[in-house]
Amino acid sequence: AAYQRQLPELTPAVRQRLQDLLRSECWWLISSSEALRGLMQMLHKIQEEHAEISVADAKMPGAALMKEGQVASTLVADMQRQQIIVPHVRIAETARALGFCHIQLSAAGDAGMLAALQSNL
Repeated sequence: AAYQRQLPELTPAVRQRLQDLLRSECWWLISSSEALRGLMQMLHKIQEEHAEISVADAKMPGAALMKEGQVASTLVADMQRQQIIVPHVRIAETARALGFCHIQLSAAGDAGMLAALQSNL
């Protein structure tokens, strides 16, 4: 079989880890446009699922919107505000197109990304 990239399964643990990371102040090292698009796709999916649950719950008599759903509804915007380091101009362009505003371009390769990260710590 040929090598194929795919998104990780959105298990409860993966969902929780993403939400935890978005609540912390950290730098994200993004090595490809495909990885960045995949991350955003996962966050959109979580956000949409929580919106559907919140709407369904809101239709129940006396029900309030779920607090977790309200948190999930900000995942995409929270990610767009994160600080990211990318090793190539094309990845930076993808990030800008996806709504990111804190993008740092590093030298190519692991050493370049590590040097950029260390300069921000």
